[in-house]
Amino acid sequence: MALCVRQGSAQSVAKDFGVSRPSLYVWKNQLLNNKASESMKTQQNPLPHDQVDELLSELERLQRDVKRLKREQDILKKANELLKKNWASISSS
Repeated sequence: MALCVRQGSAQSVAKDFGVSRPSLYVWKNQLLNNKASESMKTQQNPLPHDQVDELLSELERLQRDVKRLKREQDILKKANELLKKNWASISSS
């Protein structure tokens, strides 16, 4: 869906999902026929202004959550490395 309704390039969508551009198109072709993807491109149902504001707020909140979770993941990875090193030094003593 992200490929069909994208604002940017297919390459940037593929990068967001961590796949190659050709893989992205293979997925699209497997999941959608051409008529379905065309209807997504041409669908112009603007959302009410208050709904857009609500969605933008939610997007910002989710982006903050992602950043926080990535920091937490980095901290946990470092802690795990330190614990492994500490365990290795205790085991070898």
